[in-house]
Amino acid sequence: ITVERYDLALGKVRNGVSTLTPGDDVIFSITVTNQGTETSGTFTVTDIAPAELTYTATGSTVDNATFVTNGANSIDLNNNGDGTFSFDDLVSGDSVTFDIAYTISGSYAGGTLVNRAEISADSGADADSIPDSSTNQSGEGDADELDDSIVDVDDEDDHDPASITVERYDLALGKVRNGVSTLTPGDD
Repeated sequence: ITVERYDLALGKVRNGVSTLTPGDDVIFSITVTNQGTETSGTFTVTDIAPAELTYTATGSTVDNATFVTNGANSIDLNNNGDGTFSFDDLVSGDSVTFDIAYTISGSYAGGTLVNRAEISADSGADADSIPDSSTNQSGEGDADELDDSIVDVDDEDDHDPASITVERYDLALGKVRNGVSTLTPGDD
């Protein structure tokens, strides 16, 4: 007897340079993998960005794209332009990767920013995840969101964070005159 299992998993990573400053663009790649034994239904991924990040279409996956998955199947993606991405069916064992880009606020004082992604809607009954757009995964299986393994089929694996470090440069220039304290016109 074969028991069918419906199971989508999500992973997220930051792409590009390691040192970011206010005003820079940053791109995140999100991968959704079908770990189940059956084809998924439609699903939506929500990217939950902190206020210091502003969505930009430049570098983001285009609207209404058809992708070839890692299993050479095709899947349709709709970039809704608001941090949500809608997909049609994903075949068992396949994964799809897409990008979302942001610009870091020029007034951000620097530090660490955490950007999260979540499977927020799903037409199937996922075996180990609760689709929502919550940033607090406590009570949904593995509450340690920094240890979300898309390989562990018993993990609350439909969300993942990616953090970036933004450095703020603060340069100062000081000038002092050495020598005589009283000057007259023409002195050096």
